[in-house]
Amino acid sequence: IFMRGLGFGYVSTTLLSQVDASVGGKTGVNYRGYKNMLGSFRQPEFVLCDTDMLKTLPEQDYRSGFAEVVKYGVIKDRELFNYLSGHPDEIEKREIAFLTKIVSNSIKIKAGVVRKDPTEQGYRRILNFGHTFGHAIESVFGLTHGESVSLGMIIASDISVKKGLLDNKEAGQIKKLLSDLSLIDQTKHDYARLASIIGKDKKRDKDLIHFVYITSIGETKIIPVPVEELEMYIRDYKLKID
Repeated sequence: IFMRGLGFGYVSTTLLSQVDASVGGKTGVNYRGYKNMLGSFRQPEFVLCDTDMLKTLPEQDYRSGFAEVVKYGVIKDRELFNYLSGHPDEIEKREIAFLTKIVSNSIKIKAGVVRKDPTEQGYRRILNFGHTFGHAIESVFGLTHGESVSLGMIIASDISVKKGLLDNKEAGQIKKLLSDLSLIDQTKHDYARLASIIGKDKKRDKDLIHFVYITSIGETKIIPVPVEELEMYIRDYKLKID
């Protein structure tokens, strides 16, 4: 907005930024307690991702970034999902070769989606998996972005199972990976508090939200859902990990 736009670039020092925030051209700021309500689409002049920087992160910040990597695996790439599941030691040790591979793969996945739909008119909406509830959780409960999106992905997976779109076994695999990554906050939150926030989601289209369901790990289905339906679901939601 300022001076009709200024050139800028990203030097990404966190895993979350390297795999997500710096890619795709979205800019945004929170407004009156709601996530990213003000913003625009504008591509940076450059993005620098140095995975050596990830060794300096506090553990919670490091873990938080993996939520978006898990998301890419769930919505687009079962191989990436399985790769994360099979390399706990590399995650723990922050091995550079491993981190470079997952950052590179994540960027390729997101850039490929953005290239097809730069301003989120349709296909790009798959990147919102877990974020409708995740942003509400982040606003209300004050968890990290990764913890919030992880809970959002679990809720979305549970809804997918309830709708008959996703096998319960695969939903369990998603929960297990997020749990293994220490991304599931198991505090007994009052999820009913989220109901009043869901309707403020910036992705709302009149009385509908284009909700991202999972049909299988690596496959999604976007269905317009009445906001009221999501509000009713979350009022009675109880987190179950096992």
